[in-house]
Amino acid sequence: MRSSHNPRPYNPHSFSSLRATPSLILLALLLFLLFYSLRRPARPSRNALAHSSTTPAALFLSLSPSANSTIASHLRNLTLRPHLAGTPSATTAATYVLSHLRGAGLHTLTRDYTPLLSYPAAASLSLLRPDGTLLKPLSLAEPADPKAAAVPPYHAYAPSGAALAPAVYVNYGREEDYMLLDRLGVHVGGCVAIARRGEGYRGGVVARAAERGAAAVLIFRDSGGGVERGMVRLGGMGDPLTPGWATTAAVGGRGGERLGADDEEVRRRFPKIPSMPVSAAVAAEILRTLGGPRVPPKWRGAPSQDETGVGPGPTLVNFTYKEDRKLATIQNVFGIIRGNEEPDRWDAEEFGMIGSTEWVEQNLGILSLKAVVYLNVDCAVQGPGFFAGATPQLDKLLVEVTKQIKDPDLEGKTVYHTWVARNSGISIERLARTDSDFSAFLHHAGVPAVDLYYGKDALCSKEISCA
Repeated sequence: MRSSHNPRPYNPHSFSSLRATPSLILLALLLFLLFYSLRRPARPSRNALAHSSTTPAALFLSLSPSANSTIASHLRNLTLRPHLAGTPSATTAATYVLSHLRGAGLHTLTRDYTPLLSYPAAASLSLLRPDGTLLKPLSLAEPADPKAAAVPPYHAYAPSGAALAPAVYVNYGREEDYMLLDRLGVHVGGCVAIARRGEGYRGGVVARAAERGAAAVLIFRDSGGGVERGMVRLGGMGDPLTPGWATTAAVGGRGGERLGADDEEVRRRFPKIPSMPVSAAVAAEILRTLGGPRVPPKWRGAPSQDETGVGPGPTLVNFTYKEDRKLATIQNVFGIIRGNEEPDRWDAEEFGMIGSTEWVEQNLGILSLKAVVYLNVDCAVQGPGFFAGATPQLDKLLVEVTKQIKDPDLEGKTVYHTWVARNSGISIERLARTDSDFSAFLHHAGVPAVDLYYGKDALCSKEISCA
């Protein structure tokens, strides 16, 4: 069960996404069954279903509408409320998954880990006039969640800090963006950098701003209306205090080795300046007050920027953030499907990057010997458009399976047909990135992997946007 990721608030208007979920899960299950059958000998065994005339693949393909409704109901229940890792609500979600896996007849088990996690304690943001008087308080809330049911927007592992300084717009915060600012005679030293999402990992955006002396970073998405949560830690996956081995020690400190918080290997993984995700509306309030050189045409995310500058100032941004960083217990939930040759353990769903990485580190030997494939359904649904990423040996299998799954939105069409139509051909991304739960399985254990979700047409950030 995935709980290390920051939860996404349930979107009551994403009906097409809910309908897409059963087909996505069915696709993942069928991929597993078919790939498993290709990798295993076809001879009978004592564990085989000797008296069944229906193959597992055919059984999943024949799932009834009521089964699809059940899958949609589970999605609704698990996304209705936050279940942030290491909190009581995460335990509630784990218990829900565990009970339903057992109800489906699967043998289950859990594994607990105690990584160093990061939570928001307090934050504030306001816009001041050049003389320091208040111009306007700015909201740090989630605009898509007026009842504040979701986790407050924050960047995991952003350090506590404060800044009262002019703002500078840095576009995506890339090296080429700073080079252009240099040519314009604009520098971010001592300023609050305002960056938009879309190019590169947000942790890199914060690190580059810190290298140039920025006091803080505010990051916004210039479309979609919501606020993108995520982490800004650097230097790899998993618990930062146990790089390369599982964090099995208890919260009290017994049972396993950890690096100290002041260890250089740990310190270099954390950002040096505070940062915060903000909505596009809040960013616009700041950007429209900036003077200085005109915003370059390619940097303009909205017509309102046509007449504004990149800064710095003349207005001032007053930003404070307090982090609560502490050890917390997370729980992975597993459902076990019996293999034809011997029992094989497969993860039904797990916590995010830390949860999956710690489990891989703890079970690296057996994964290297026995793992067949890792199927990643991390984001599942976040809009229209089927996305697929895979290691090359799974391409053909992925194509063949999508030809057998009915499209949930188009009568008489398969997922394959709509996939090809949207992309003018087959589009399978290579999984070189390290931004989701497949990362440890693929890059650390060498297990072939597939990453599937609906939402390719939306502005999707697959860069630990939920980690």
